[in-house]
Amino acid sequence: MDSLTTIKMKLDLFWLATGLPIKLYNVDRHLIMEKLLDSQKNINHKSFEEVYTYFFSRTNISQYYTNKFGEHYIYISFQSDDDYTYHVVSGPSITNPYDEAFIIQLMKNEQLSYTKLNKLKLYFNSLPNYSSFAMRKVQPLLYHLLTGKFISITDLFIGNEMSKKIDIKNTTIRDSLIHHHSDLKTNLILDAVKNADRKALFELLNSPDDGPFGILCRNNPLRSYKNLFITTVSEINMAAISGGVDSESAYTLSDTFIQFVEEMNTYEDVTDLFVDMFNAFIDLVEKNKRLKFSKPVRLTIDYIHKYYSKKIKVSEIAEKVHLSESHLLRLFKAQIGISIKDYMTQTRIEQAKKLLKYTQYNIATISEMTGFNDQSHLTRTFKKWVNVTPKVYRETIGDK
Repeated sequence: MDSLTTIKMKLDLFWLATGLPIKLYNVDRHLIMEKLLDSQKNINHKSFEEVYTYFFSRTNISQYYTNKFGEHYIYISFQSDDDYTYHVVSGPSITNPYDEAFIIQLMKNEQLSYTKLNKLKLYFNSLPNYSSFAMRKVQPLLYHLLTGKFISITDLFIGNEMSKKIDIKNTTIRDSLIHHHSDLKTNLILDAVKNADRKALFELLNSPDDGPFGILCRNNPLRSYKNLFITTVSEINMAAISGGVDSESAYTLSDTFIQFVEEMNTYEDVTDLFVDMFNAFIDLVEKNKRLKFSKPVRLTIDYIHKYYSKKIKVSEIAEKVHLSESHLLRLFKAQIGISIKDYMTQTRIEQAKKLLKYTQYNIATISEMTGFNDQSHLTRTFKKWVNVTPKVYRETIGDK
Protein backbone atom coordinates (compact mmCIF):
# COMPACT_ATOMS: atom_id res chain seq x y z
CA MET A 1 0.00 0.00 0.00
CA ASP A 2 1.51 3.35 -0.99
CA SER A 3 1.99 6.26 1.39
CA LEU A 4 -0.73 8.48 -0.10
CA THR A 5 -3.32 5.69 0.13
CA THR A 6 -2.45 5.22 3.80
CA ILE A 7 -2.79 8.96 4.46
CA LYS A 8 -6.20 9.03 2.79
CA MET A 9 -7.36 6.06 4.90
CA LYS A 10 -6.23 7.82 8.08
CA LEU A 11 -8.03 11.02 7.12
CA ASP A 12 -11.14 9.02 6.32
CA LEU A 13 -11.04 7.51 9.83
CA PHE A 14 -10.48 10.96 11.34
CA TRP A 15 -13.53 12.32 9.50
CA LEU A 16 -15.70 9.39 10.57
CA ALA A 17 -14.61 9.73 14.22
CA THR A 18 -14.86 13.52 14.61
CA GLY A 19 -17.34 14.65 11.95
CA LEU A 20 -14.93 17.44 11.03
CA PRO A 21 -14.65 18.22 7.31
CA ILE A 22 -11.10 17.64 6.10
CA LYS A 23 -9.11 18.51 2.95
CA LEU A 24 -5.74 17.18 1.78
CA TYR A 25 -3.45 19.22 -0.48
CA ASN A 26 -0.19 18.26 -2.16
CA VAL A 27 3.05 20.23 -2.06
CA ASP A 28 1.75 22.47 -4.87
CA ARG A 29 -1.37 23.19 -2.80
CA HIS A 30 -3.68 21.36 -5.19
CA LEU A 31 -6.64 19.65 -3.57
CA ILE A 32 -6.26 15.86 -3.84
CA MET A 33 -8.88 14.68 -1.32
CA GLU A 34 -11.77 16.03 0.74
CA LYS A 35 -14.19 14.41 3.14
CA LEU A 36 -17.35 16.32 4.03
CA LEU A 37 -21.10 16.18 3.67
CA ASP A 38 -22.72 17.80 0.64
CA SER A 39 -24.46 20.23 2.99
CA GLN A 40 -21.06 21.25 4.42
CA LYS A 41 -19.74 22.54 1.11
CA ASN A 42 -19.06 26.22 1.65
CA ILE A 43 -21.55 28.25 -0.36
CA ASN A 44 -19.65 31.47 0.32
CA HIS A 45 -16.36 30.66 -1.41
CA LYS A 46 -14.75 33.95 -0.41
CA SER A 47 -14.83 32.94 3.26
CA PHE A 48 -12.82 29.77 2.54
CA GLU A 49 -10.40 31.61 0.26
CA GLU A 50 -9.65 33.78 3.27
CA VAL A 51 -8.80 30.67 5.31
CA TYR A 52 -6.77 29.14 2.48
CA THR A 53 -4.76 32.35 2.03
CA TYR A 54 -4.14 32.66 5.77
CA PHE A 55 -2.74 29.14 6.17
CA PHE A 56 -0.65 29.02 3.01
CA SER A 57 0.91 32.43 3.57
CA ARG A 58 2.64 31.13 6.72
CA THR A 59 5.30 28.51 7.35
CA ASN A 60 4.12 27.04 10.68
CA ILE A 61 3.54 23.28 10.61
CA SER A 62 0.38 23.70 12.70
CA GLN A 63 -2.00 26.66 12.69
CA TYR A 64 -5.56 27.54 13.61
CA TYR A 65 -7.92 30.20 12.32
CA THR A 66 -11.42 31.53 12.88
CA ASN A 67 -13.10 33.64 10.21
CA LYS A 68 -15.69 36.40 10.57
CA PHE A 69 -18.52 33.84 10.46
CA GLY A 70 -17.21 32.23 13.64
CA GLU A 71 -16.03 29.14 11.71
CA HIS A 72 -12.98 27.42 13.21
CA TYR A 73 -10.27 25.68 11.16
CA ILE A 74 -6.99 23.90 11.91
CA TYR A 75 -4.05 23.30 9.58
CA ILE A 76 -1.16 20.84 9.60
CA SER A 77 1.79 20.53 7.20
CA PHE A 78 3.74 17.26 7.29
CA GLN A 79 6.06 14.98 5.34
CA SER A 80 5.04 11.45 4.44
CA ASP A 81 7.24 8.38 4.83
CA ASP A 82 8.38 8.81 1.23
CA ASP A 83 9.31 12.48 1.89
CA TYR A 84 6.41 14.13 0.06
CA THR A 85 5.00 17.28 1.66
CA TYR A 86 1.26 17.48 2.28
CA HIS A 87 -1.08 20.04 3.81
CA VAL A 88 -4.26 19.24 5.73
CA VAL A 89 -7.04 21.68 6.54
CA SER A 90 -9.77 20.50 8.91
CA GLY A 91 -12.96 22.47 9.48
CA PRO A 92 -15.08 24.37 9.64
CA SER A 93 -16.66 23.84 13.00
CA ILE A 94 -18.77 26.30 14.95
CA THR A 95 -18.81 26.65 18.70
CA ASN A 96 -22.58 26.35 19.13
CA PRO A 97 -25.61 25.94 16.82
CA TYR A 98 -26.67 29.12 14.99
CA ASP A 99 -30.36 30.01 15.04
CA GLU A 100 -32.11 31.80 12.17
CA ALA A 101 -31.89 35.25 13.76
CA PHE A 102 -28.15 34.86 14.19
CA ILE A 103 -27.66 33.71 10.57
CA ILE A 104 -29.74 36.64 9.28
CA GLN A 105 -27.55 39.03 11.27
CA LEU A 106 -24.42 37.47 9.77
CA MET A 107 -25.94 37.94 6.31
CA LYS A 108 -26.63 41.60 7.06
CA ASN A 109 -23.08 42.10 8.32
CA GLU A 110 -21.63 40.61 5.12
CA GLN A 111 -24.33 42.02 2.79
CA LEU A 112 -25.30 38.58 1.52
CA SER A 113 -28.45 38.00 -0.52
CA TYR A 114 -31.46 36.71 1.43
CA THR A 115 -31.98 34.12 -1.30
CA LYS A 116 -29.14 32.23 0.40
CA LEU A 117 -30.87 32.06 3.79
CA ASN A 118 -32.17 28.48 3.53
CA LYS A 119 -28.89 27.21 2.12
CA LEU A 120 -26.96 28.95 4.90
CA LYS A 121 -29.29 27.49 7.55
CA LEU A 122 -28.71 24.01 6.16
CA TYR A 123 -24.98 24.65 5.93
CA PHE A 124 -24.51 25.93 9.49
CA ASN A 125 -26.80 23.26 10.95
CA SER A 126 -24.63 20.58 9.35
CA LEU A 127 -21.37 21.80 10.89
CA PRO A 128 -19.98 19.98 13.93
CA ASN A 129 -19.83 21.91 17.20
CA TYR A 130 -16.22 22.38 18.33
CA SER A 131 -15.01 25.58 20.00
CA SER A 132 -11.76 27.28 19.05
CA PHE A 133 -10.16 25.73 22.15
CA ALA A 134 -11.57 22.30 21.28
CA MET A 135 -10.15 22.53 17.76
CA ARG A 136 -6.71 23.22 19.21
CA LYS A 137 -7.05 20.05 21.25
CA VAL A 138 -7.82 18.08 18.08
CA GLN A 139 -4.58 19.24 16.41
CA PRO A 140 -2.18 16.95 18.33
CA LEU A 141 -4.40 13.95 17.60
CA LEU A 142 -4.48 14.67 13.87
CA TYR A 143 -0.74 15.36 13.77
CA HIS A 144 0.04 12.09 15.56
CA LEU A 145 -2.31 10.17 13.28
CA LEU A 146 -0.48 11.47 10.20
CA THR A 147 3.13 11.43 11.41
CA GLY A 148 3.38 9.22 14.49
CA LYS A 149 4.89 12.21 16.31
CA PHE A 150 3.53 14.23 19.18
CA ILE A 151 2.67 17.90 19.62
CA SER A 152 2.29 18.72 23.30
CA ILE A 153 -1.18 20.04 24.13
CA THR A 154 0.47 22.17 26.80
CA ASP A 155 2.63 23.86 24.15
CA LEU A 156 -0.56 24.97 22.39
CA PHE A 157 -1.82 26.79 25.48
CA ILE A 158 1.13 27.96 27.58
CA GLY A 159 3.61 30.70 26.84
CA ASN A 160 2.58 33.40 24.40
CA GLU A 161 4.29 36.63 23.47
CA MET A 162 1.40 38.81 24.65
CA SER A 163 2.26 38.18 28.31
CA LYS A 164 5.61 39.89 27.74
CA LYS A 165 3.76 43.13 26.93
CA ILE A 166 2.17 43.30 30.38
CA ASP A 167 4.17 45.16 32.98
CA ILE A 168 2.07 45.90 36.03
CA LYS A 169 4.55 48.41 37.42
CA ASN A 170 4.64 50.53 34.27
CA THR A 171 1.14 50.10 32.91
CA THR A 172 -0.84 53.27 32.26
CA ILE A 173 -3.89 51.58 33.75
CA ARG A 174 -2.51 52.19 37.20
CA ASP A 175 -2.84 55.88 36.47
CA SER A 176 -6.11 56.03 34.90
CA LEU A 177 -11.30 30.39 29.44
CA ILE A 178 -15.41 30.08 26.28
CA HIS A 179 -17.69 27.91 27.53
CA HIS A 180 -19.75 28.10 30.61
CA HIS A 181 -18.36 25.21 32.63
CA SER A 182 -20.17 23.05 35.15
CA ASP A 183 -20.17 24.39 38.71
CA LEU A 184 -17.56 21.81 39.70
CA LYS A 185 -15.16 22.66 36.87
CA THR A 186 -15.63 26.41 37.34
CA ASN A 187 -14.83 26.13 41.04
CA LEU A 188 -11.81 23.93 40.36
CA ILE A 189 -10.50 26.49 37.85
CA LEU A 190 -10.97 29.33 40.34
CA ASP A 191 -9.32 27.27 43.08
CA ALA A 192 -6.35 26.59 40.80
CA VAL A 193 -5.88 30.33 40.29
CA LYS A 194 -6.38 31.02 44.00
CA ASN A 195 -3.70 28.45 44.88
CA ALA A 196 -1.40 29.39 41.97
CA ASP A 197 -1.61 25.81 40.71
CA ARG A 198 -0.67 26.32 37.05
CA LYS A 199 -0.46 22.60 36.25
CA ALA A 200 -3.96 21.91 37.58
CA LEU A 201 -5.36 24.96 35.81
CA PHE A 202 -4.13 23.98 32.36
CA GLU A 203 -5.12 20.36 32.87
CA LEU A 204 -8.65 21.65 33.52
CA LEU A 205 -8.56 23.94 30.48
CA ASN A 206 -7.33 21.06 28.34
CA SER A 207 -10.05 18.71 29.59
CA PRO A 208 -13.28 18.25 27.58
CA ASP A 209 -15.78 21.13 27.73
CA ASP A 210 -18.63 20.27 30.05
CA GLY A 211 -21.03 23.17 29.73
CA PRO A 212 -22.92 25.20 27.12
CA PHE A 213 -21.17 27.92 25.19
CA GLY A 214 -22.13 31.40 26.30
CA ILE A 215 -23.77 33.60 23.66
CA LEU A 216 -23.16 37.10 24.99
CA CYS A 217 -23.71 38.99 21.75
CA ARG A 218 -26.10 37.63 19.15
CA ASN A 219 -24.90 39.93 16.37
CA ASN A 220 -21.22 39.08 16.27
CA PRO A 221 -19.31 35.87 17.19
CA LEU A 222 -16.08 37.74 17.92
CA ARG A 223 -17.86 40.27 20.12
CA SER A 224 -19.49 37.38 21.99
CA TYR A 225 -16.06 35.81 22.54
CA LYS A 226 -14.67 39.12 23.80
CA ASN A 227 -17.60 39.50 26.20
CA LEU A 228 -16.98 35.98 27.49
CA PHE A 229 -13.34 36.94 28.03
CA ILE A 230 -14.36 40.00 30.05
CA THR A 231 -16.72 38.02 32.31
CA THR A 232 -14.01 35.39 32.80
CA VAL A 233 -11.44 38.03 33.76
CA SER A 234 -13.82 39.30 36.43
CA GLU A 235 -14.13 35.83 37.98
CA ILE A 236 -10.39 35.14 37.80
CA ASN A 237 -9.70 38.56 39.32
CA MET A 238 -11.79 37.70 42.39
CA ALA A 239 -10.10 34.29 42.68
CA ALA A 240 -6.70 36.00 42.72
CA ILE A 241 -7.86 38.40 45.45
CA SER A 242 -9.13 35.46 47.51
CA GLY A 243 -5.68 33.92 46.97
CA GLY A 244 -4.11 36.86 48.79
CA VAL A 245 -3.38 39.36 45.99
CA ASP A 246 -4.11 42.95 46.96
CA SER A 247 -7.18 44.31 45.18
CA GLU A 248 -5.31 47.21 43.53
CA SER A 249 -2.87 44.89 41.74
CA ALA A 250 -5.63 42.45 40.77
CA TYR A 251 -7.93 45.11 39.35
CA THR A 252 -5.03 46.80 37.57
CA LEU A 253 -4.20 43.53 35.79
CA SER A 254 -7.88 42.89 35.07
CA ASP A 255 -8.32 46.35 33.53
CA THR A 256 -5.18 45.86 31.46
CA PHE A 257 -6.51 42.65 29.91
CA ILE A 258 -9.93 44.14 29.27
CA GLN A 259 -8.23 46.97 27.42
CA PHE A 260 -6.11 44.47 25.46
CA VAL A 261 -9.09 42.34 24.41
CA GLU A 262 -10.80 45.31 22.80
CA GLU A 263 -7.78 45.64 20.51
CA MET A 264 -8.02 42.02 19.31
CA ASN A 265 -9.27 41.46 15.76
CA THR A 266 -9.50 37.66 15.53
CA TYR A 267 -10.63 34.64 17.53
CA GLU A 268 -7.02 33.47 17.63
CA ASP A 269 -5.89 36.71 19.26
CA VAL A 270 -8.58 36.43 21.93
CA THR A 271 -7.77 32.75 22.54
CA ASP A 272 -4.08 33.61 22.99
CA LEU A 273 -5.09 36.42 25.34
CA PHE A 274 -7.17 33.96 27.41
CA VAL A 275 -4.03 31.88 27.93
CA ASP A 276 -1.90 34.91 28.74
CA MET A 277 -4.53 36.17 31.17
CA PHE A 278 -4.58 32.88 33.10
CA ASN A 279 -0.77 32.78 33.20
CA ALA A 280 -0.51 36.41 34.33
CA PHE A 281 -2.95 35.95 37.23
CA ILE A 282 -1.15 32.75 38.30
CA ASP A 283 2.12 34.72 38.22
CA LEU A 284 0.57 37.42 40.37
CA VAL A 285 -0.69 34.96 42.98
CA GLU A 286 2.68 33.16 42.98
CA LYS A 287 4.50 36.45 43.50
CA ASN A 288 2.22 37.31 46.42
CA LYS A 289 2.82 33.93 48.04
CA ARG A 290 6.59 34.31 47.63
CA LEU A 291 6.46 37.67 49.41
CA LYS A 292 4.10 36.46 52.14
CA PHE A 293 5.71 33.21 53.27
CA SER A 294 9.21 31.82 53.51
CA LYS A 295 10.30 29.24 50.95
CA PRO A 296 10.02 26.21 53.29
CA VAL A 297 6.46 27.20 54.23
CA ARG A 298 5.47 27.75 50.59
CA LEU A 299 6.88 24.36 49.65
CA THR A 300 5.02 22.75 52.54
CA ILE A 301 1.72 24.30 51.43
CA ASP A 302 2.33 23.19 47.83
CA TYR A 303 3.17 19.65 48.99
CA ILE A 304 -0.03 19.39 51.06
CA HIS A 305 -2.20 20.67 48.19
CA LYS A 306 -0.55 18.17 45.85
CA TYR A 307 -0.69 15.09 48.08
CA TYR A 308 -3.63 15.69 50.46
CA SER A 309 -5.33 12.54 49.16
CA LYS A 310 -2.43 10.41 50.42
CA LYS A 311 -0.91 9.80 53.84
CA ILE A 312 1.47 12.68 54.56
CA LYS A 313 4.21 12.58 57.19
CA VAL A 314 5.67 15.85 58.47
CA SER A 315 9.09 14.17 58.56
CA GLU A 316 8.88 13.62 54.78
CA ILE A 317 8.03 17.28 54.16
CA ALA A 318 10.82 18.43 56.50
CA GLU A 319 13.30 16.35 54.54
CA LYS A 320 12.14 17.88 51.25
CA VAL A 321 12.45 21.46 52.53
CA HIS A 322 15.79 20.72 54.25
CA LEU A 323 14.71 21.60 57.79
CA SER A 324 14.40 19.61 60.96
CA GLU A 325 10.87 18.52 61.75
CA SER A 326 10.67 20.65 64.89
CA HIS A 327 11.99 23.74 63.08
CA LEU A 328 9.46 23.33 60.26
CA LEU A 329 6.58 22.88 62.72
CA ARG A 330 7.49 26.11 64.54
CA LEU A 331 8.06 28.07 61.34
CA PHE A 332 4.78 26.94 59.76
CA LYS A 333 2.72 27.73 62.88
CA ALA A 334 4.34 31.17 63.18
CA GLN A 335 3.60 32.16 59.55
CA ILE A 336 0.27 30.41 58.86
CA GLY A 337 -1.28 30.59 62.33
CA ILE A 338 -2.21 26.91 62.56
CA SER A 339 -0.23 23.69 62.80
CA ILE A 340 0.73 21.60 59.77
CA LYS A 341 -1.60 18.85 60.97
CA ASP A 342 -4.54 21.26 61.18
CA TYR A 343 -3.68 22.72 57.76
CA MET A 344 -3.73 19.21 56.27
CA THR A 345 -7.10 18.54 57.86
CA GLN A 346 -8.48 21.90 56.73
CA THR A 347 -7.36 21.22 53.14
CA ARG A 348 -8.95 17.76 53.15
CA ILE A 349 -12.19 19.10 54.60
CA GLU A 350 -12.41 21.84 51.95
CA GLN A 351 -11.89 19.27 49.21
CA ALA A 352 -14.51 16.99 50.76
CA LYS A 353 -17.00 19.89 50.87
CA LYS A 354 -16.54 20.50 47.14
CA LEU A 355 -17.01 16.83 46.30
CA LEU A 356 -20.13 16.66 48.48
CA LYS A 357 -21.58 19.74 46.85
CA TYR A 358 -20.70 19.20 43.21
CA THR A 359 -20.51 15.42 42.71
CA GLN A 360 -22.59 12.33 43.41
CA TYR A 361 -19.74 10.29 44.91
CA ASN A 362 -20.77 8.42 48.05
CA ILE A 363 -19.19 9.42 51.35
CA ALA A 364 -16.96 6.35 51.52
CA THR A 365 -15.46 7.18 48.13
CA ILE A 366 -14.98 10.84 49.11
CA SER A 367 -13.14 9.75 52.26
CA GLU A 368 -10.68 7.79 50.07
CA MET A 369 -10.28 10.70 47.63
CA THR A 370 -9.48 13.18 50.40
CA GLY A 371 -6.98 11.17 52.47
CA PHE A 372 -9.14 10.05 55.38
CA ASN A 373 -8.75 6.54 56.77
CA ASP A 374 -12.37 5.59 56.13
CA GLN A 375 -15.92 6.96 56.10
CA SER A 376 -16.22 7.11 59.88
CA HIS A 377 -12.93 9.06 60.13
CA LEU A 378 -14.21 11.60 57.60
CA THR A 379 -17.57 11.87 59.34
CA ARG A 380 -16.02 12.48 62.79
CA THR A 381 -13.53 15.03 61.50
CA PHE A 382 -16.08 16.77 59.26
CA LYS A 383 -18.53 17.11 62.17
CA LYS A 384 -15.76 18.61 64.33
CA TRP A 385 -14.74 21.20 61.71
CA VAL A 386 -18.06 22.02 60.01
CA ASN A 387 -20.49 21.28 62.86
CA VAL A 388 -22.61 18.96 60.68
CA THR A 389 -22.03 15.51 59.23
CA PRO A 390 -21.15 15.09 55.53
CA LYS A 391 -24.62 13.65 54.89
CA VAL A 392 -26.37 16.66 56.44
CA TYR A 393 -24.01 19.05 54.63
CA ARG A 394 -24.87 17.49 51.27
CA GLU A 395 -28.61 17.58 51.99
CA THR A 396 -28.68 21.20 53.19
CA ILE A 397 -25.72 23.48 52.51
CA GLY A 398 -24.64 21.45 49.49
CA ASP A 399 -28.02 21.89 47.77
CA LYS A 400 -28.20 25.64 48.13
